[in-house]
Amino acid sequence: MWLFYALLTVCLTTTLVITMRVLAVNSLDDRAFAFSYNLLGCLVMLTLVAIVGLGTIHLDGYLLLLMVLSGICYGLFQRYQFVVRKNLEASELMPVITPTVIVGYVLAIVWLHEPLTAARLAGFALLLAAMAMVVARHSKLRLSRYTLLAVAIGVVLAITSPLDRRVAPHFSQILTYGTMIWLFSAIITFLPYVKPAAVKKEVLHHGWRLFAIVGINIVATFTALAAIRMAPSSQVQPILSTNIVLVTILSVFVLKERDHLWLKFAAAVSMTVGLILISR
Repeated sequence: MWLFYALLTVCLTTTLVITMRVLAVNSLDDRAFAFSYNLLGCLVMLTLVAIVGLGTIHLDGYLLLLMVLSGICYGLFQRYQFVVRKNLEASELMPVITPTVIVGYVLAIVWLHEPLTAARLAGFALLLAAMAMVVARHSKLRLSRYTLLAVAIGVVLAITSPLDRRVAPHFSQILTYGTMIWLFSAIITFLPYVKPAAVKKEVLHHGWRLFAIVGINIVATFTALAAIRMAPSSQVQPILSTNIVLVTILSVFVLKERDHLWLKFAAAVSMTVGLILISR
């Protein structure tokens, strides 16, 4: 069952990446856009929890600390993801950010004691090689602050996977855990302050599209957390990351990102093989 949830997440996140690229490019204020997106998501999740209930929660001080750390990592990713998406094409961003999942794998192996095999080591090597290929051959990415920021938010997002694997099972209602993540994201994207007028402009500017990506992300959050609760993160995360191939293909036809086409496809295939090896 975890594989069904993981594959459904892949389809949802692929749609999300393409749509977010379009909206990010057209945003008026990156921070206001990030906050309005996360605030709307948080409000929807709180409404759903109010309807279905909190469920039971069993957290000690250690697990609570882990949940806070996960929430901060999600929040940092949400705060800066639209800046990155606005300045890097979708087909460029994915080969840069995907290899950062290695951080999550290493953490799962060291902390959660998930096994390290020769196949996984080969997979790690393919991920790093693909990232190096894209960055080295694409002059626009070389030493770009947006590339470095993409790597940074990729790392903090990768850390959330083993943290979620450790904490989420202690929530009987997965919706409640997802709500906590959205709440942290809304708070961190707001700090220290976002002008209400700027938020209103973003909401009016994007209209129903903003609500659409929030809805897709909420469903993707639920399916991803469901998969992580059912299987080791070192198995689930590689499947979730295979959306890089779909994103690369769709970015060519939908977003017309056709420069360095064969290089992007080669990197996507290399990463897919690497992710499959890691998931074995």
